[in-house]
Amino acid sequence: MESFYEGVFLVRNKLMKILEGRGLKPIESVGKPFDIEYHHAMMQVPRDDVEPDTVVEELEKGYLINDKVLRHAKVIVSKQPDGEIQKPDDATPVETSQ
Repeated sequence: MESFYEGVFLVRNKLMKILEGRGLKPIESVGKPFDIEYHHAMMQVPRDDVEPDTVVEELEKGYLINDKVLRHAKVIVSKQPDGEIQKPDDATPVETSQ
């Protein structure tokens, strides 16, 4: 039975090499900012260990063919934990004159 799995693995690798030679590339998602052009968000999870709108898990791999999306990656995206307010990095206090 082990030789069967080894054969399937070899056939899969050969097929992937052929497809890569024709322009097929997987979309790298985990740890990258969410991009609607390449990702399909399946859900959001509150996380404080990564920036909001960062891909934290890939449910289904996406693919590009000749730099065009063949299939969007289905991903889980981080969001700000409830109760916290995100402050922009470039926020400057605004003075009001009265």
